[in-house]
Amino acid sequence: DIEDLRDKEICKVITKMDKNVNWVWENSLNALTNIDEADFVFIDGLHEFDHNVKEFKIIETFIKKGGIVAIHDSEHIPDVWKFVQWVKRFDNFEVINLSTTDIHYHNYSRGLALIRCTNGK
Repeated sequence: DIEDLRDKEICKVITKMDKNVNWVWENSLNALTNIDEADFVFIDGLHEFDHNVKEFKIIETFIKKGGIVAIHDSEHIPDVWKFVQWVKRFDNFEVINLSTTDIHYHNYSRGLALIRCTNGK
């Protein structure tokens, strides 16, 4: 779960591996409006369909061609699943959904959707 990534030591290790990683811990709609371009965006925020659509419409403005948007909890939260299905309608995105078993939550899949932009910024 993303909660595990909030550990400061893990953040230090990942940042050391790639100096271009920027950690943003704030309201997603505010944070996303401050990004000029990105190769990768990880979203694990408010799990509501309308909010996911708002986030995605902002991300579309700056995600690079070939960039990936990862959406956590894509299998067990109905609104997130609905959002992933909504994205599949568009020709300029490819979607792969991964099952991610979580041993802390009775071994059920939380899911991770990887959305690749085929014609971004």
